[in-house]
Amino acid sequence: MELGEKQGQSFAKPPSPRPQIPRKESPLPPVISYCASSIMMTVANKYILSFPDFNLNFFLLAVQVNETQAHCTDWG
Repeated sequence: MELGEKQGQSFAKPPSPRPQIPRKESPLPPVISYCASSIMMTVANKYILSFPDFNLNFFLLAVQVNETQAHCTDWG
């Protein structure tokens, strides 16, 4: 329970919290970002994994997942 400041023999009402104003955001930037990162990962996979001596498959996957999350959370 929060108490306000004491004024005389009674307490003042605590300040009310600011009202939440809904933000109007377009869903288009996250969708475009996700599609672009997906296409780039597909192209990178086709190119990089075609090398016969490449053996860092899981490292490549980890980097791609990290980048996808970073791009998608930038807009969220």
